[in-house]
Amino acid sequence: MALRCNLRRWRPPTFATASVAEPAHHRPFDQSELYSADIRGAKTATQNSKHEAAISNPLLELFNVLVGEWNVVGMHRLLPDTLHGRASFEWLEIGAFLMMVWEIEAPEIPDAIAIFGSDDAAEMYSMLYFDERAVSRRYEMTLSDNVWKYWRDAPGFSQRFTGMLADDSDTIIGIWELSEDDSTWRRDLELTYSRVK
Repeated sequence: MALRCNLRRWRPPTFATASVAEPAHHRPFDQSELYSADIRGAKTATQNSKHEAAISNPLLELFNVLVGEWNVVGMHRLLPDTLHGRASFEWLEIGAFLMMVWEIEAPEIPDAIAIFGSDDAAEMYSMLYFDERAVSRRYEMTLSDNVWKYWRDAPGFSQRFTGMLADDSDTIIGIWELSEDDSTWRRDLELTYSRVK
């Protein structure tokens, strides 16, 4: 994850919506999604959906291990101080997609939202990323044998993340790496996720 330019912090606009009960847990962003999930992935509708595609995507079930709220601590190679932040993972539309939201308490690291989805024909997973700078990116993704990976190949700015899940699924040790010459990689950001609930 590269350092960002010193741009004015952006937040999504607030729209009037139908009243939806506030969830008990902390959310880094105000959101109006219709569904919530407990940390083990039981999908519960907070209001009835009229869309027939609002069903659980069986290909995404392996990412259920991520669902919940996490504290995040880390170090960036260009910053002297320890980073602190939060992340959350929750199902959208009863499990059709998974959403990740995170914020780091450092102005140099952008707050971001990502949506996980699948391509059943190609047997691939993708993560669509968007942050407060209005930067959007697509990453390919895997999760196998307690190793969570996502990566993006882009000339002059390729990125990859590797996260090792503990056996109890309550800790993730993650490393971001960056390649700016399309051949060599350097460690860019180290993050430890600790499950809150």
